[in-house]
Amino acid sequence: MEIRFYEVIDRKSTNPSLSHDGGDYTFWRIIAVVGNTPIAVSYRTSSYFPYCSYCGDFSHTESGCWRFGANSAETRDWEKGRRLEGKEYSLELSLFLSSNWFNPIRWR
Repeated sequence: MEIRFYEVIDRKSTNPSLSHDGGDYTFWRIIAVVGNTPIAVSYRTSSYFPYCSYCGDFSHTESGCWRFGANSAETRDWEKGRRLEGKEYSLELSLFLSSNWFNPIRWR
């Protein structure tokens, strides 16, 4: 079972000086895929503030997230994302295997 990771940028900061604590953040998703099936999603931001990688919310972190089990719609556009390789791939794989950053997809 080969796990591939795709980065999908949802919003890109237009002002680097504000991208960490000034309100103009980059937001993206990392989507784990096996075969052609997305199996998990992780939300990311350039912000230095606490942020939940399970649901993409600033009001709490993963330990306080009520929403474990992502919706399959959250993996939209994964095919258009940039496939991660090398060191980026290794980092995502270690985060995925530790289960600390990724939210599994609930299929309905």
